[in-house]
Amino acid sequence: MDFGAEDSGTDEATASDHLNPMEDSAQQKDIDGEPQQSLDSEPMQQYSWKRADGRQRSPSSDEEDEDGETDNSKRHWLDEAEACDSICVNTHKWLLVSFDASLLWVKDRRPLIRALALDPEYLKNDFTQSALNYKDWQVPLGRRFGASGLRAHIRHSIALAKQAEELLTKDNRFKLFVQARMGLVCFYVAFGGRELNESLLRVVNESVKAFLIHSVVDGVHFLRLVIGGLEVDTWHIENVVTVLSKALTEVIDENPKWQQL
Repeated sequence: MDFGAEDSGTDEATASDHLNPMEDSAQQKDIDGEPQQSLDSEPMQQYSWKRADGRQRSPSSDEEDEDGETDNSKRHWLDEAEACDSICVNTHKWLLVSFDASLLWVKDRRPLIRALALDPEYLKNDFTQSALNYKDWQVPLGRRFGASGLRAHIRHSIALAKQAEELLTKDNRFKLFVQARMGLVCFYVAFGGRELNESLLRVVNESVKAFLIHSVVDGVHFLRLVIGGLEVDTWHIENVVTVLSKALTEVIDENPKWQQL
């Protein structure tokens, strides 16, 4: 099977191939939509399957302006996409998702399903024939998370944040900056101001037993305990609060100034 790949906005300089090899060269357009003569007098090779690598142009071809109205000024960047059998877009370019995600559109899903479908008896159910099962569109058997899994993860993170909040406030040296409503606990040392908070933050991070960052709102310097990791559980919460309490004791013991407060 002959496979062809075309670029739409390369990493180096956002250069692009013409996605439609059948288009008359006199009608080809440049990146601004202006007519452009082809530099290659030879006809482009025809492929059994042609893929467009969306790269940087595809995400920007469907935009909205500041008023939320559709902005079609860059839509022509994908005018020739119908000539391709598939378009792939890496979401780490402009779409705010890291390297482990990639988007794939196909003109005809049947060849993909014929190549990748796996239907042993133990995977069949009442919905096998009627449901659109994306396991048949990819090499992995399934997806890591569904909607219910993501909801469960969020609920779990919120519960752990509440646990951390309760444990921290049992040590009257700590105060909450705000109540924990999501997977984030904002707190600070009840005395000593910014200097003591920064000293605690430095000691904890240098211990590499936990890693926190800080912020300042309305002049208040506070520490942020972020709880959102996939494998974070009750033990981790208990441990990080213990680390914080011991580190604060260490900082206070090393500086007579704090011992007097």
